[in-house]
Amino acid sequence: MRQLVYKAWSRVLSWVGDFQYRAAPPKVRACHVRRLLELVQPGDVVCRKYCWYLDAYLIPGKYSHSGVVVSDHRMVHSVSEGVTFIDPMDFIKDTDGFVLIRPSADAEMVTAAAMDMVGKPYDFMFDLLDKDAMYCHEMTLAALEAGGMKISLSHPGRVIADDLIACCKVVYEI
Repeated sequence: MRQLVYKAWSRVLSWVGDFQYRAAPPKVRACHVRRLLELVQPGDVVCRKYCWYLDAYLIPGKYSHSGVVVSDHRMVHSVSEGVTFIDPMDFIKDTDGFVLIRPSADAEMVTAAAMDMVGKPYDFMFDLLDKDAMYCHEMTLAALEAGGMKISLSHPGRVIADDLIACCKVVYEI
């Protein structure tokens, strides 16, 4: 019964994360994408936002999604399909804003930890204690902590993008 409830819950949250109503074109333009690609380095974190997705109103903070840059053309992030790779350009195109943050962590350890999480399932229960499944900010937090950072959480038991940004130097924001 518990697995059936979890399966139904994960489908509802997947639908909520994909549902959008767009009344205006995305705010991120080609010049912003080019600027990100000029600045981005392995170990950096990118957080993005959308104004027209339903989950933007349900997830606390300015940015609803985060990922870790592991090379010039690869990031690791966690979506309903699980922890996977994405190109930084695909990560921010068609969004309404993003922030590139450069943590004061060991970049090699951050990237190695992020890549080690690839293949894990998405954590639809948003449980920081369950290391077998990861939601996006949880995955990013785990990678940064593997790189030597200690991050204070503003919401007990849950990490949001604002927590990640608060402890890092912002490099670029649109």
